[in-house]
Amino acid sequence: MTVYKFNGALQTLWKIQLEGAPRSIDLYDGTILLGLKTGSIVEMPFSNNGKAKLNRVMTSHCDGEVWGLDVIEIGKGQSRVITSADDNRLLAYDVKSKFALAEGQVHDSTNAKKTKAKRGGASTMASTPPQCQSRAVAWSSRLGHLAVANNKG
Repeated sequence: MTVYKFNGALQTLWKIQLEGAPRSIDLYDGTILLGLKTGSIVEMPFSNNGKAKLNRVMTSHCDGEVWGLDVIEIGKGQSRVITSADDNRLLAYDVKSKFALAEGQVHDSTNAKKTKAKRGGASTMASTPPQCQSRAVAWSSRLGHLAVANNKG
């Protein structure tokens, strides 16, 4: 995102790297609040030098439907909720704080090509290829592994 000053001509004030395109923005009491296409909301103090640090307030799935969900007991009364969706994301939420602590990918999307889903596969409204769309997650506490199924079979 680039912030400009306009005094008859555009002058760049500062640039910041975001995880997705901004869809909404608000400035209140010296804080910039941004809603991003990725489903995240970030905030940062407004400054003229652009050196303020971003703070992710929350994140969620953003493209297609959420299909996978599993609750993991990690001991000492703590648990995590793991979700997966058509947006090529796996999210691990802390149940008590209701905050996403970790994020992963269903499939490495750098070489993934958009292909038509197999006949009989689960329908989707997402723009991601079938191998990047998760359909289920399951945790094995005995093995310490997370199984992730995609929409390609």
